[in-house]
Amino acid sequence: RLQIEINNINDLLRSDSICGVYEPTMSIASWLYVCVLSLLAGLAGWVYIKKNHRNSNMDVVPSSTTSNTSSDIADEEEWDEEHETGNLIDKHNSPSFKHTPRGVELEEGSWLSAFDVQTNFSKLFNTDVHEGRQTVLDGIRVFSIWWIMLGHTVAIPSSLVGYSNPTDFLPPNGDISGWFGQLVFGSRFAVDSFFFLSGFLLVASSKKLIRQQNRPWFLQYLYSWPKVLMWRLIRLFPLYLVTLFFWMFLAPFFSLGAPFTQQWRFLMEPCYKNWMYSILMVQNFLGGPTCGKCFCHSWYLDADVQLFLFPGLFLSYLYLRSPKWAIRAAWGVCSASLCLVVYLSYVRKWSVLSLDGAAVERFDIEGYSKPFVRAQPYVVGMIVSMYHQQETQPTQIRHHRWVLLLSILSMGFVLFITTTGAYMARPCNNYEWPHKDNCGSIKWNPFYTFAYTAFCRIIWSLGLGLFVWVLLHHQDNAIHRILSHRYWIPLSRLTFGIYLIHFMVLYIWQLNLRHQIHFSYMNVVWTFIMTWVWSFAMAVVVAFTVELPVHHLVKRLTEKRSTSGTSQKNGETDKYGATTATTTTTEK
Repeated sequence: RLQIEINNINDLLRSDSICGVYEPTMSIASWLYVCVLSLLAGLAGWVYIKKNHRNSNMDVVPSSTTSNTSSDIADEEEWDEEHETGNLIDKHNSPSFKHTPRGVELEEGSWLSAFDVQTNFSKLFNTDVHEGRQTVLDGIRVFSIWWIMLGHTVAIPSSLVGYSNPTDFLPPNGDISGWFGQLVFGSRFAVDSFFFLSGFLLVASSKKLIRQQNRPWFLQYLYSWPKVLMWRLIRLFPLYLVTLFFWMFLAPFFSLGAPFTQQWRFLMEPCYKNWMYSILMVQNFLGGPTCGKCFCHSWYLDADVQLFLFPGLFLSYLYLRSPKWAIRAAWGVCSASLCLVVYLSYVRKWSVLSLDGAAVERFDIEGYSKPFVRAQPYVVGMIVSMYHQQETQPTQIRHHRWVLLLSILSMGFVLFITTTGAYMARPCNNYEWPHKDNCGSIKWNPFYTFAYTAFCRIIWSLGLGLFVWVLLHHQDNAIHRILSHRYWIPLSRLTFGIYLIHFMVLYIWQLNLRHQIHFSYMNVVWTFIMTWVWSFAMAVVVAFTVELPVHHLVKRLTEKRSTSGTSQKNGETDKYGATTATTTTTEK
């Protein structure tokens, strides 16, 4: 009789009655996506072969005195600026070469040259440091994306499949309660570091981004923000749409493990229902938790674009007209964001401590991805950049080593203060409150939880701002030498693609498993390395086939438009009756 019961249970487990089976269908969109990517890859290879054939059967005649090397560097610098700021306005005209091929003709400025693998490779992996580049920001960007990947490497397996030894991982006796756990949970501050860098670079590039006009700055802001937003989206959309469509139509085919394939139904349903909100960059204002939305980690793009429009562009226009008033307004926006977060943290009983159940779930729904919460690091980055841009010559900070130490201690305080009791009890379920159900941060006084939730982000932002400020003015220390190494530059160009792709790598790997994994530091290290290698390789491929070609094509279109407009303007008859047909390269 016992054997019969065991056989019945085994038959039930083999059936689809418990979890069901998610069987994705190969839609027309999936086939079209594969065909387009294959066509782009084949086109890149064809251009590379034709270019090599041309170079072996052609004479090269320079059309200007500028060398080819300087042209490549100028074009690469321009792509760096677009990569950092997301804008394609006021471009430089890089010198071209006149080729006289004997065989197949492929012009330097033609649209086919956008898919040249050799040229795109030299742009992507060029480590030359051009004048004015703050290389220390490249190191911060790379270490921030590594930190985010570490947090997801530990958190996604825990929430998706689960560990086979949860007592060794979870509080009160697991490793997550100690210093390692705070590094994992602290990866949320790495996202704030990216917001800080976005605000800093927006002000640093504002003179190139914004065209001065003879009208009030506020009217200029209202008049031009749709155009600036369009160029911003042109920078973001190609890579974002490629990864989003891969996630929606192809990713389920790479994850056929059991019984966790049912998770794809939970992951794909928001995309099929709310894909338009993802395209419009307003998904973070939809109800529900962040993990229940389409391509859930893309909330960062929504908040970044919204902060770019306001207060980013608003303060940038004001800064060009009146730097002092712009700095005052920026401090006012930052203070308003802080006051709102403090008020809501107290009234709504928010908690940023990841195992506080209903309190952290409420914060996730109401504040985690909202721009009024993320405005603090964004505006602090703008303020630091405003002060830095105002300096006519570098200012020497007195006792700069102590100031640098103070900034590190302030960030370390926010990061590791939670080891004093915030994660010393069992994790709360989503419907449990810490001080009602004796879980989560029960070891902390409720006031400590409120204070940490309300002020942790502003303390981190100010500490990071002070850290960057010191490194920009004093380069005679080991930290600056490490963060400003030129080999971080190619990796920093790929951080956007790596951020979008690493999430898919982790999910596809997890949903191919047929068992739970054992938590150990060695498994975490190897999972992190695997995720980094795959994400980096895929980001390079997408940069070659999508990101750089789109940049090149848009650049050519804007150059042709500006050239035609200049020609028409200069083609008018002057006061002596003469007609000017063209302009010189310097005038352009």
